[in-house]
Amino acid sequence: MQKLFVYGTLKRGYHNSFYLEGSKFIGEDFTINKYFMAVSGYIPFVFEDWMEHEFKGFIKGEVYLVDGFTLKKIDRLENHPYDYRRKKVKLKRFGEAWLYFYPHFSIKDYDGYLVQPNNGIIEF
Repeated sequence: MQKLFVYGTLKRGYHNSFYLEGSKFIGEDFTINKYFMAVSGYIPFVFEDWMEHEFKGFIKGEVYLVDGFTLKKIDRLENHPYDYRRKKVKLKRFGEAWLYFYPHFSIKDYDGYLVQPNNGIIEF
């Protein structure tokens, strides 16, 4: 069993949450490090670095305890390691967990918007 930190469409009540059925919900948490989040259509993605630092914030999400089968299903959904890349991050309450990062961000090709932090917190 491994911890998975999710944001966006994998969270409870959103359309991809069924991928986590049978997994144990541990609770909500925040990343220790600050990242960026962008949204295109209704799809959010987190990325590690970009020059506009005023948009950097702690990502708020949900933590689950998942088995290897569930992790592989979500890897396929996120097209890991091509579209998104799964990487371990440190969380404020629950230690380390996997998080899916989007490694291809380019402001030149971007058609969505950056999520501004609210009191340092980014949530979608």
